[in-house]
Amino acid sequence: MAYYDHYRSTGAAPNLFYDVRYRKSVNGGMSFNTPVTVTDVVSFSDNEFVGDYFDTTTTMRRFHLAWTDRGDKTDIFDFEDDVFADRY
Repeated sequence: MAYYDHYRSTGAAPNLFYDVRYRKSVNGGMSFNTPVTVTDVVSFSDNEFVGDYFDTTTTMRRFHLAWTDRGDKTDIFDFEDDVFADRY
């Protein structure tokens, strides 16, 4: 499973920064391995929402992930987003 994780944000601004992470289960979801961070640069949320694009798909050997990335932003009022993708 993949998700946006705000673990780097502080209590005063709990959703300000996010990373994309995934966790893998090898037993049908009974338990999950430790989180793996996909993004190499933390993203800065915008004033309204993180973004429209977050999707996954799988094959027998690969896990494909697409997400809205804002790693190049320094202002919550900059509403331009990038869409990144990777496979594992």
